Amino acid sequence: ENISAVSEEVSASTQEVSASTQEQLTSIEQLDDMARQLNEMAGNLLTLMGRFKF
Repeated sequence: ENISAVSEEVSASTQEVSASTQEQLTSIEQLDDMARQLNEMAGNLLTLMGRFKF
C-alpha cells in the first residue's frame, strides 16, 4: 500500500510539473512574439525618425 501511495503522489507531482512546464513554454513563446513585434516597431520608428533629419 505504501509503495502504491508514493507512486501515485509521484505521478501526480510529475503531472503538475508537466503542466507548469507547458504554461512556462507558452509564456516564453508569447514573450518571444512580443519581443519580435517590439523590434519591428523600433525599426519602423528609426525609419520614420530618419525622415526628419536635416
